[in-house]
Amino acid sequence: VLYLSFLLLALRVHAASLNETASGAAAGQIEQANALLYRYRETARTEFVTQAQAAVSAALAIAPADYIAQRTEVAVLLAKHVDHDVLKRVTELNRRFPDDVDTYALLIDAELALGRYAQAEQHTQRLLDLRPDNLPGLIRAAHLRELYGDWQGAIDCLNASLNRVTDDDAELRARLYTQLARLHFGAGHSDIAQQALAAALAAVPDYHLALAQSVRVARLSGAHDVAVRSAEKLYQLAPSVPHLLMLARATAATGELAHAHTLLRQFEREANAAGVHEHESQLALSAYYADEGHDPARAVSVSAALRAVRADADTVLAHAGALHRAGRTAEAMSELDLLAKLGWRDPEFRALAAAVYPAGGFDSQPNS
Repeated sequence: VLYLSFLLLALRVHAASLNETASGAAAGQIEQANALLYRYRETARTEFVTQAQAAVSAALAIAPADYIAQRTEVAVLLAKHVDHDVLKRVTELNRRFPDDVDTYALLIDAELALGRYAQAEQHTQRLLDLRPDNLPGLIRAAHLRELYGDWQGAIDCLNASLNRVTDDDAELRARLYTQLARLHFGAGHSDIAQQALAAALAAVPDYHLALAQSVRVARLSGAHDVAVRSAEKLYQLAPSVPHLLMLARATAATGELAHAHTLLRQFEREANAAGVHEHESQLALSAYYADEGHDPARAVSVSAALRAVRADADTVLAHAGALHRAGRTAEAMSELDLLAKLGWRDPEFRALAAAVYPAGGFDSQPNS
């Protein structure tokens, strides 16, 4: 009996040791996945999000019920624009730990991607009620206020967020400054927008979102040479399909049509090779077919597939643009009505709306 007692004790100790080792191994994989996600946000290089998925899958293979591993997988799936599946998962996680701020933030992100703005607003308020002025809540509140046309409110939320960003999170600081630049430029504050872009690039040199915003600001301002230089740097650092289209369009605007044509042919090949699961590439492909590709029917086919699974503002706008190019005006107006009723005031949205609605019709829309 004594021997069996010692044997049982030894087996329990061994099992506990194995559990501790497994937990430690899973924690290591989770830490690696989060680091890779940070690199992806910092650089926009897709290999990092692919590696993050592999790391979190390894963690879940070791500890399938681990809450942090499951939450990290949700963050990875959102980065990959897998939104419908992830909403169910993150809702279940939120039920398990309803006071977890990070899970609430991911739940709101999934709802925003699917166009569930009322639910996102409700959960953002709940997040701020849980912890007033918490950083994830302020960032989501800023996004919602921008969608609703309250740009000053969004700017205030972003400024409050910047005051809470720790010194070691340079990417988040750069991202918030880039959002401020977009808002100030849209509001006509070009000088402040340029200062915000400079602050973003000081936080993370050659930050991809700041470079992309620089291209957009330069293009809309008519500074085409500046747009090309920023687009060339962006594509060199993060050679993605959307960035290639950005470079081709900036090049065409300078009059270098032969080079732009070569870039567009390369873009079309790479965008079609990317596959239907790469959301940003498909958005760019739809925009290309609606314009340079002179194939509006195909543009609608691509954008409709995206619109079937997402209802974020960029996807709705892309689908409306494709419908407009295809001559399907009533359907295009129906899509734009969704954004007009929110109060969205993005310059490219307003330009498309002005082209789609009958003369004077857009200004009569709710919140337009």
